[in-house]
Amino acid sequence: MSTTQFTPIIYSKIGCPYCIKLRIFLLEAGLIDRVTFVEGKTPEEHDQLAEFLTKRIGRASFPTGEISPDNYLPESDDLVDHFASIGVVDPQKLPTYQAFSGALLPRLQEFYREYSELKKLQQAK
Repeated sequence: MSTTQFTPIIYSKIGCPYCIKLRIFLLEAGLIDRVTFVEGKTPEEHDQLAEFLTKRIGRASFPTGEISPDNYLPESDDLVDHFASIGVVDPQKLPTYQAFSGALLPRLQEFYREYSELKKLQQAK
């Protein structure tokens, strides 16, 4: 009887800041080789992944990790916590991850909100 070890799968989207945040954490923590990334690189691939995740967890959320067979965990913060506990890593002690999640990501969120507001104003004209 052979046992195969499950490798967690991260469903990701190119350009997604939350996916980038998770990838930075895994890379800096030395855990990147413990997961497999499946990314939607084209709109069609993204739509296929979104449909796949919606069937599994009821919504399309990126990143989502399949952390064990048929056990899905969405949300970048929850995934960071999960992998930090496995790798015995303190995310607070990872300078690149902290710089991204504590400074750059909030700015990206702010830019996105501003863009959305400007888009609504433009459409209202």
